[in-house]
Amino acid sequence: LRTLSDNAIVVFEIACYASRNEQGKRSVIIAFLYNCASFFFFVYTWSTFFRLFHAFSFMKFLYALLLMAVFVISQKLAYNLEIAESREVHNSFNILICCEVLNEISRNLAGYLHVPGPMLKDIGFMLIPEFTSKLLERVGDLLTFIPFLIMIVLALRMDYRHLAKFLNDQLRVFSIYYVIRACCECLTILPGPATHCRPGSTFNPPRDWVDVISHMPSDGLSFSSCGDLIPSGHIGFTILGLIAILRALPRRLISYRRVLVFICVVYVLVTCFFIIAYRKHYTVDLMVGFFIAGLISVVFRDGWQFSLDPLEPSYEALPTSASV
Repeated sequence: LRTLSDNAIVVFEIACYASRNEQGKRSVIIAFLYNCASFFFFVYTWSTFFRLFHAFSFMKFLYALLLMAVFVISQKLAYNLEIAESREVHNSFNILICCEVLNEISRNLAGYLHVPGPMLKDIGFMLIPEFTSKLLERVGDLLTFIPFLIMIVLALRMDYRHLAKFLNDQLRVFSIYYVIRACCECLTILPGPATHCRPGSTFNPPRDWVDVISHMPSDGLSFSSCGDLIPSGHIGFTILGLIAILRALPRRLISYRRVLVFICVVYVLVTCFFIIAYRKHYTVDLMVGFFIAGLISVVFRDGWQFSLDPLEPSYEALPTSASV
């Protein structure tokens, strides 16, 4: 009887954990999807408000206020309905939204200050001929996006606590990369190597400070992106995604880690090849993005504070008799 009772208790606890895990996982996924939609809604609201400075009308002003009210109220309602793990994801996503807005303003400023000119000397351009075929023009963009799909597949296999931590970790490193990119891309404006950034092209930069602040990814404006080169977003996000994949591997694949690392290296090289072949970046943009993304993944892997715990006390004072 005692054995049967113990087994029943174990089965009941397993069932309760499975139920809690399923509910928690559902809550985290819903919070993530809500914040994805909230991101596009926020940047649309941002653009709508600041475009009032171009053509102000009272109805447009009321419409912008309505959008802001909907955003704030929906954020508050969603936050109150979420569990603790979902709220952490919610907070991390809000930080990402702020960092992305800062990055877009910096990109627009770079485009505003950009002056079309001759391409700089570049070793990558000397080694790889320029491709002009429209068929493969988006391959570099597609290769940047694929790691995110793999991350989603791996994340859906996690329990809700690991899923929440995984999402928080990725939102954190992407936010930091956005901030670093925003601080770098508008400081020194290099002549863009892309076809639409060269002299005599159809380059359509922001016209004034309102365009610089208001233009966001979802507002449908046709600004060309020029001058936002260092560090490369393509390679930076690819590296962050691949490192996240390697860290989230199922246990049965850990023994193949070296093979997977080799595949990732080849993947990055192929991505770099297409980016350089279509002159979307200089080679130095890719190198800087590679090292910054790798450094961020190590330094901020556990939180917003530096994770550089030494393996040994390297900074202890040497004894007076020690010889250097």
